[in-house]
Amino acid sequence: MYQCNFNTYKSVENMESARANQMFSNAQCLPPGTPVRMRFLGLHGRYQCGFRFAEKLTGIKVPPPGSVSQREINGKVLSFDRTGPYASAKLKTDTDLNLEIVSLDAPFEVEASIHLGSNGSVQRKARVSDSCTSRVWWREQDEEETIAKSMGLVERFVNDNGPFDGLLGFSQGGALANIVTSHHCSMFKLLVIISGYNKRNDKHCPTCNPHVRYVHIYGKNDKMVRPEQSLKMADELPGKVFHHDQGHVVPSIEWLWDTALHSEYKLSKLN
Repeated sequence: MYQCNFNTYKSVENMESARANQMFSNAQCLPPGTPVRMRFLGLHGRYQCGFRFAEKLTGIKVPPPGSVSQREINGKVLSFDRTGPYASAKLKTDTDLNLEIVSLDAPFEVEASIHLGSNGSVQRKARVSDSCTSRVWWREQDEEETIAKSMGLVERFVNDNGPFDGLLGFSQGGALANIVTSHHCSMFKLLVIISGYNKRNDKHCPTCNPHVRYVHIYGKNDKMVRPEQSLKMADELPGKVFHHDQGHVVPSIEWLWDTALHSEYKLSKLN
């Protein structure tokens, strides 16, 4: 594990080019502004937050503000970038930045309720730290209002920080991602839903968007969102379907690229 701190200097452009290239090469870090092949907005699951989502994608603990923590696996470098206000998970091979997933925080802090099967329901307080609290994209008691606020948050974030090639959501974040793309025809070209399920009520009824390519991913041993729920969603929103052998987990960014997204990148270059 190694870190690159970009607060040491304000801009790569202000450094001598050769010296900058040597510094980044030695640290295996790519300079800020390096073009990325595919860029996604990531929506975490219920009771998570953006920093924890990036942590799960990369397998890297939350780094200090203003720094990037990285690790190498199978010839690829996975990065947790905290140089900006939002968590960003990145994957690069050689000199190419293949994939970036910018993790957005859900707007509503809650006290998490964890169901432990035969042991019943156990309450725990929202985890509070310097980087994360338990958050949700909507609350059951004011569902319609909170879904609308979350949709507005995503739209504003895309307008301010886009463009993004796609939207990637896990569990409750996947359900919200589907609602967003069903209401905004041209905001995203690709929707990746992990452990997804359809959220249906009178006003927010997701429908297939003909302008969007769909990728569904589910865990064969998922006990929280059962495989049949994700497959039912895939039937209603036709697209590619992939699975892993784990439970209710976020696959690593390396697995996502190798298994599902590299082929989508090559397809996008043909269109």
